[in-house]
This record gives sequence, structure tokens and C-alpha cells, in this order.
Amino acid sequence: MGFARGLANGEAVPAAAAVGIAGIALILALERWLPKLPAVLIAVVLSIAATEVSTVSTSASRTAVAERSGAKTQLTGVIGAALITLMIVFVPGLFRNQPQPALAAVLITAALSLADVPGVVRLWRQRKAECLLSVAAFLGVVLLGVLPGIAITVGMSIPYIFRRAWMPYRTVLGRVKALPAAGPRRPAA
Repeated sequence: MGFARGLANGEAVPAAAAVGIAGIALILALERWLPKLPAVLIAVVLSIAATEVSTVSTSASRTAVAERSGAKTQLTGVIGAALITLMIVFVPGLFRNQPQPALAAVLITAALSLADVPGVVRLWRQRKAECLLSVAAFLGVVLLGVLPGIAITVGMSIPYIFRRAWMPYRTVLGRVKALPAAGPRRPAA
């Protein structure tokens, strides 16, 4: 809601928006056409360089995209913490000019990789109620924030779980008069 209100009130900074949109485009393009290159690192370095030249705001960087960058184990967090500590001690101003829109571009592209559209379509085909719950959870978090979104989802999920537990799927076995009885097939003579 805050994002939509900010846009409606004209609070968007054109230079910041340009850096963010360019960062998203650069990361997605590099991952699509040059997947061997470290797209996130290139976007961050270029955004710092652009900030050195130009009136865009900055912030420290957070590492919320380890998996997107190719991390496979939890050791990534330990190594990342050690490297951050070393950078703070030996190169304290390194990310001083890291623009927030570039960081946002990194986080947005990481979030895009979490979206499983084919999985949602498959869920819709298999269990429509569960698909609707997942969409409600997504919309609740996006529109209202994390905690209210989770509360809404839990509130909607509990009756659904009780309903499934109390009224499980049933079927009746029997013979249909219009169909021949299934049995062993005899070889043709």
C-alpha cells in the first residue's frame, strides 16, 4: 500500500527509478543472454559507478540473493558474514555509494525467481481451493504487509483444513450398467 500511495502522491524520484529499472533490465538481460557472467555483481558495480558520477541516494547492501547468485549450501551465509566483516574492517566505505534502487533491482530479480507460475497453474488444475489460498496469501502480503498477510492466510487456511479433515474425499465403487465388467482378457482365437 505504501508503494502505491507513494506513486500516487508523486514521491517517486526519477533518477532513482531509472537506476532501479535499469538494474532490473540489466540483471534479467545478463541472466538470459550471458548466464555465465555474475549479473548481480555487474549491476551492483555499475550502479556504484553511476552514483559516483551523478544526485541518486545510497544505502548499505544486504545479501538476500545468495541462491540467485548460485549458492548451494548454508556455508554461503558463514562466508558472506566473514567477507562482510573483513570489508567493514578493511574497506569501510566500499558500499557507501551503493544506490537503494540498484539494491531494489537485485532483490526484485531475486523475488522473480521465486515465482512459480507453472506451479500455480498446476495447483489450480489439481486443487482450486489451495490455489486460491496461495493467491490470497500473496495478495495479503503484497497489499497489507507480511504479518497481516500471514494472519489472513492462516485465518483462511484453518477452516479449509478442518473442512478437508471432517469431510474427506469419498467415492463409491460399483458397476455401471452401460459398461462391460472388467476381467481377464482372453486371447483371440
